Amino acid sequence: MNIDGNFILGLVVLPFFIVEMALGSVEYATVDYLLANANIICIIIASTALTAAMDVGQAGPVQAIEMMKTVWQVVLTVVIDKSIPVPIEIAGCITGILGVVIIVLHKNTH
Repeated sequence: MNIDGNFILGLVVLPFFIVEMALGSVEYATVDYLLANANIICIIIASTALTAAMDVGQAGPVQAIEMMKTVWQVVLTVVIDKSIPVPIEIAGCITGILGVVIIVLHKNTH
């Protein structure tokens, strides 16, 4: 799905890029278009590698714990700034912690 979506995005953007190049009113160069496509390829490779690592090894729990950084950021903001988190931050923390618990427990049962 990720690859198909990026391919379709490239097909949609390319004609507009060619028209803008022909009109000479381009605010960006060809290298910008190429770098954007290289970025998409890197994202696809990273996403595929992460998916394979989660399926094969211990990457699932490690990734889940690494994604807890948002929870720690909210906790540190509350402690350091003495601010009250908004409801969306509280919901995000609860969802993040619950997700980590589910992923770690799921990996441990297999």
